[in-house]
Amino acid sequence: MHTLQPLLSPNVPTTTNHSPTSEQLLINTLKQNTVISIATGQSPALAQMKLLLVDIQSSLTPAIAHQAPKLFQLRKADRLGEKLLLTLVVFLLKTFQDSLKVKDGMEAADLIETAEMILQKYSHDSLKDVMLALKEAKWSGHNFYNALSGPKVMEVLEKYFDSKAQLLEMEHRQQKAQLTPNLLDSLPTELTAKLQSTVTSSVSKFDEEEYQRQRAAYYAQRVAKEIQAAQLAADSTPEPLQQDAV
Repeated sequence: MHTLQPLLSPNVPTTTNHSPTSEQLLINTLKQNTVISIATGQSPALAQMKLLLVDIQSSLTPAIAHQAPKLFQLRKADRLGEKLLLTLVVFLLKTFQDSLKVKDGMEAADLIETAEMILQKYSHDSLKDVMLALKEAKWSGHNFYNALSGPKVMEVLEKYFDSKAQLLEMEHRQQKAQLTPNLLDSLPTELTAKLQSTVTSSVSKFDEEEYQRQRAAYYAQRVAKEIQAAQLAADSTPEPLQQDAV
């Protein structure tokens, strides 16, 4: 009998006395199937697993998906392992394709190949991110024109992860702006009060009349110096020679 473990969510204690979660039931059911039986839709437990997935996705949010274990972590033997992880991603793609009810869908080989591409390209993103991306694509009203292919799935995921990156960048900038302290707020209280008192005192002591008096005195002194310089220049000019009268 397989041990029930919280393989898809972080920091969740192992269930012992309580009923298993939908995640745990899904994992244990997948262990009893092969990737081929899932991809071809021949697994008798496929309908039950789809219901479990609906329950998992019902409480899924971007924050939960971001904090969930990444694909490269789930690939490890002490988590899901490569084989079971591939089967799980194929199951997600198969469920997504069936829900769209497209006439021209991917065959088993295409589903497996697309799952391998996802595991390779998005190794540092979470499995729940993939779940959420497919769920949002299903309910976004996007027109798949009655067909689904591997490249189309990758396009859906790329759009989701681009939007996620932009959202995280915006949140990072907002947090950075909030963490930037005001200069006065970062100083000791006594020093802040002293600086504010000095500035206030300097402003209040400004005398408009005294300023105008000093300004007038300066210009009067400047005019006097210019007059004196002009007189000195006139005194130093030699007188013209007088000629004898004829």
